[in-house]
Amino acid sequence: GAVVGTLYGKCRWPGGSKRTLEGSFAMFIGMLLCVLSIESIIYDSNDSWVGALHTCSSIDCWRPLLILTLLEASTCQIDNLCLPLVGTCLLLAEFYSLSIDLL
Repeated sequence: GAVVGTLYGKCRWPGGSKRTLEGSFAMFIGMLLCVLSIESIIYDSNDSWVGALHTCSSIDCWRPLLILTLLEASTCQIDNLCLPLVGTCLLLAEFYSLSIDLL
């Protein structure tokens, strides 16, 4: 996201932020691609999901990714500390709520 925002970013977030909409969009897409990659890795040869991650798909995980993107756009310098912590909590909450729905 930072590279795209720095090189191609034109539209800044409101409120005087140094972050750009293009960089935030690139971050969201990058995280979504990571989720898709993880899904393809844990999908085993028997066409069944492995472990607790079976409850998450790219459709289900867009909410935590969107929240992380907005949080990243609003933080100044502590994003390397808070984003992994908040992201882990959000994704675990999403997995938990989806696994409850499946019961």
